[in-house]
Formats: sequence, C-alpha cells, structure tokens
Amino acid sequence: MLRWQLPWSKEHSPIQITMKYLYYFSIFFLFLSCNRTPYPADIEAVLDSAGKNRKQLELVLEHYSQHKKDSLKLQAAEYLIRYMPGKCTETYEAQWEDIASALYRWENVKDKERLMQKLGEKKVYEDIHCITAQYLINNIELAFRVWQEQPWGKHIPFGTFCEKILPYRVGKEPLEDWRDKVLAAFDDQLTYFKEHPEISAVEACCRINRLLPPFAWVSYPVPAMNYSMLMSTSRGTCDEMGALAVFVMRALGIPVSQDFTLQWPNRIVGHSWNSVCDSIGRYISFMETE
Repeated sequence: MLRWQLPWSKEHSPIQITMKYLYYFSIFFLFLSCNRTPYPADIEAVLDSAGKNRKQLELVLEHYSQHKKDSLKLQAAEYLIRYMPGKCTETYEAQWEDIASALYRWENVKDKERLMQKLGEKKVYEDIHCITAQYLINNIELAFRVWQEQPWGKHIPFGTFCEKILPYRVGKEPLEDWRDKVLAAFDDQLTYFKEHPEISAVEACCRINRLLPPFAWVSYPVPAMNYSMLMSTSRGTCDEMGALAVFVMRALGIPVSQDFTLQWPNRIVGHSWNSVCDSIGRYISFMETE
C-alpha cells in the first residue's frame, strides 16, 4: 500500500529531508522562471502598452532571437521598440494628392478654413498599436544592408547607426516602404558608391543632395508628408526640405539628422536644417538641395 509522507516525517533522515526541501524549492523556482518575461523591463513596458498589437512586436524580437549572428539586429529591434511610444501617423481622410494640390496655391486661397474642411478630419494612429512585424523587419534589414555595404559604413559605430540610419520614420508622416523606393530611384548612385570605395559619407551626401528636387519655400504649416509625398509636392517649409533629405540619405546609408533652433535671437521665428556625420564623428550642417 502506498503512503504519502511529508518531508519532515520522522521516518526520514535529516539528509533525506534536506534533499526533499531542495526538490520542492527547485520545482517552485522552475515555475517562476517559466513565467518570467524574457525581455528587458523597458521593452516589456512597451509590449504591454501595445495591447492587441503586442504579438506583432514580439514577432520581430523572436525573429532576431533565433541565431547568434542576428544579435546586433536584435539590439536594433529593441532600440526601435524601446523608443516607439509617442511615435504616430497624422493623416487626413482625403487622398494625399488633394492635400498636395491645396498646398500648391495655399497663399492665394482666401477661405483656408473651408479648404481644410474639404481635406477631412485629421486621424492619429499610434505606431505601437498598428505597426506590423513585417514593416519593422524590412526596415531593419534594409538599414543593415546599406550600413554594411557602403564604403563609409565601417566608420559608422552602432550607436550612430541606430540614431541616424535605422529609424523607420522622420516625423508624423504616413508610413510607407520608403527605403525600397529610395533604393530603386537611386540605384545608379549605389553602383557609383561601389565603384568608388574611397568615397566618404560627407562626399556621398553632397553628391546625393545635388540630385534632390529643389523646394518651393512656403511660410505656412503643412501636413506631415512621407517620402513619396515630398518628392511629388516639392513644396513646404524648412522642415519638409530637411525631412526629404533625411529619407533619402538614411535609405542610402548616409548618417543624417535634422537640427533646429526654436527661435533666432533677432527674429521671432525658428529654423531647421540637416547635418551629416563624418568618419570621425563630427557633424557638418547643410540644407536640402543647397
């Protein structure tokens, strides 16, 4: 007949009792470890905030957790997810072509309020609630590709890469596969870079900057536009000019950022411009097409 005995039964020696305690404690800690999140606390906080879209973000982390060779890409994925809260798309119900058409003659339109009503209600979509795993993975793969293939890539440390090449958006523009579009449009320049392995990031930036469409400068605010919108509209403030440069340069592996001043010391207006990082970490300022 089988009998159940507690670990402190008199029929057991002190050693047997100790061994049984260790057994029960090991089962307990194994249970805890199986239920512990594998992600850092800050990443877990973002995943919790994602709600129903948590699975999409986890798919990215799982994708780059399979092989040791992807450890750097995993860090890049964590970087994007860590700073995703607050990133969003602001768009209108109307087609973006209507917005571009309106912008073209904005200064000549007398009833601007009526025009804005025609554009429809502004919608806001939080990235953590709607971004897909495939979009992030494609962004990471293309960013790593140009970082590793461009001649100046060896001079760009991982931290600079994460800040100046890796990000999947510039502002609050509608998301699109802008890296694919830039790589297709500037394919001849990729060939040129491969044929000139001595070219630096600054030289490449100057070369590409001359190929960007000149902007018609306007003083009124415009909706956030993505790469395709900016290439087609070519009209906006210094912010839009700088955004276009960021899209193109980053897609080609050139480490570029947008700088700004909220207000000039002698005027009640601000300004923004771009800067490119050279091989020793210095930043050189420039304006799109200039």
